[in-house]
Amino acid sequence: MGELNGKLQDNLSGIHEIQSFGREEYETEKVDERNFEHIRAMLQALKISAIFHPSVEFISSLGTILVVGFGGYLAYRDGLRVEDIVAFLLYLSLFYGPVTGLANLLENMQQSMAGAERVLAVLDTPCEIQDKPSAVPLKEVRGDIAFDHVSFSYSSDIPVLRDVSFHCEPGRMLALVGPTGVGKTTLTQLISRFYEPTAGRILIDGHDISQVTLESLRQCISPVLQDTFLFNGTIAENIGYAVPEATMEEIREACPGSQYP
Repeated sequence: MGELNGKLQDNLSGIHEIQSFGREEYETEKVDERNFEHIRAMLQALKISAIFHPSVEFISSLGTILVVGFGGYLAYRDGLRVEDIVAFLLYLSLFYGPVTGLANLLENMQQSMAGAERVLAVLDTPCEIQDKPSAVPLKEVRGDIAFDHVSFSYSSDIPVLRDVSFHCEPGRMLALVGPTGVGKTTLTQLISRFYEPTAGRILIDGHDISQVTLESLRQCISPVLQDTFLFNGTIAENIGYAVPEATMEEIREACPGSQYP
C-alpha cells in the first residue's frame, strides 16, 4: 500500500513533467503494476484471515463441545451436577472473549507493521548534517553574507562549485546569473546548510555557519522557492508558516511583499 501511495503521489506532484515528456502510458503501467501487487498482498492477507478466524472459532467451539460432552458423561455418572457444567461453560465463554480479542489484535498489528516499515526506515535514517557539540545560536542577524573560497561537489570527481568567493552586504540585492546547472540553487542550499561545502567557509555576520545551530540559522533565512508548495490549510497559515506566532495583521502586511493581493 505504501509503494502504491508513493507512486500516486509522485504522479500527482510531477504531472507537468509526465505530460511534458509524453510518459502518461508508461506511468499508467507502473501504477497498474503497483496496484496489482497491492491487490495480491490484500488477497494473501484475506486468505490468511479466512483461515485464522475460523480456526479460532473452531477451537472455541471444540472446547465447548468437549466440556458439554465430558461434563454430560460425569453428570450421567453422578460425578458432576448440571449447574456446575453450566457455570463452567459460562466461565469458558468469558475466557474465549479475551482470547479472540488478542487474536484480532495480533492480526491488526501485523497489518500495521507492514505499513510502518517504510515510515520506520525513514525515521531511523540518521541526518547527515547535525549541530556540532560546540555550536551556538545565531542571534540578531543583520544579513551580511560572505563566501570564502567555497568549493562543493555532490560526488568526489565532479565539482559543482570551485573556489567561489563573494560578499553581500546587509540590505544589498545580489543576482546570481548563469545557465542551468552551474550551481545557483546549490549556493542558496549551502547557505541553509542543506549541504556542507567540501572546502572553504560561509559566513553570516562574521559567524561560520558550520559553528552555529541549524535551527537558529534557518530561522533567519526566508527562501522564496522556484516551485511553490502549499500545505493543507488556509492561505494565512501558509504565509505565516515560518512564524507560528504571527498575528493576522502581520500576515496581511506580508502579503504585498510576496505579491499576493
